[in-house]
This record gives sequence, structure tokens and C-alpha cells, in this order.
Amino acid sequence: MTHDEYQFTELWSLLVRQRFRPGDSGQERQAERLCRRYAGQTPGAVSRQLRLARQLARDLAASEHVPTGDYADQSHYIRECRKHTGCTPSEWRNVSATFYRCGQDLQTIRVSLANTDRKDHHGTWTQGDGRSHCRQSENENRQDAG
Repeated sequence: MTHDEYQFTELWSLLVRQRFRPGDSGQERQAERLCRRYAGQTPGAVSRQLRLARQLARDLAASEHVPTGDYADQSHYIRECRKHTGCTPSEWRNVSATFYRCGQDLQTIRVSLANTDRKDHHGTWTQGDGRSHCRQSENENRQDAG
């Protein structure tokens, strides 16, 4: 890890924990340069997006808008949400809930497919974990080779 990358991870940690305040470090230009280089945005823009993400996560967890968080009023929250996601918080919540349910359904399908029996590339029936069901085919192969 380069020195710049290390400094950016420290800056990112401060941004995520909401402890970064421009001017605190005395190296505002360095912080902005690192943020633009690794995140493609200013520290302020990253901070605003993280704040929105926290509020949207609270809303999704509560299944409705929770009038708490870092926003002074609902109109400010809605404007920020539209700016960054292209939809209102309630629209985002509905879409996110749909994708979450679809994701859960896909995970269930993946697990059930992984646990079903299937043939491996040698023509042997295997379980989802790769163990052979049919020891007879392995024994036949040994006898043919011997």
C-alpha cells in the first residue's frame, strides 16, 4: 500500500465515521486531492452520499420514512435522494425492497441448485458438495485400469 493509499484509507475511515470536518486536519488540499483521486469526488460530496446512504438504510430497515437522521427537514432529504438516486426515498425504498426480495429468492434458488444431484464432467452423479453418489462407477474404472 502506498503512502497516498494509506492516507486515503484514513480519510475514508473519518468520512464513514462522520468525524471528518474540513479544516480539522489542516491539510484540506491533500484531503481533497486524495478524495478526487480515489473516489472521484470531493470529501464533501462523499460525506453527503454516505449521509444519504445511512438515512436510506434506516428507512429501509423501518419500512417507512423515519424523520430522524442528519437532515434538517424532509424536503432537503428528498432533494438529496433525487439528486443521487433519481427517485424519492419512498420510491427507492419500494425498489430496494423488491430487489432485496428478488435477491433472497435467487439465493434460495442457488442453494437448492447447489444441493441437488448432478453429473460431474466424468459422468458420475455427485451431490452439491461434489461427493460421489455412485461408488460403483469408481470401482468399475479401477477394475478396467487393473
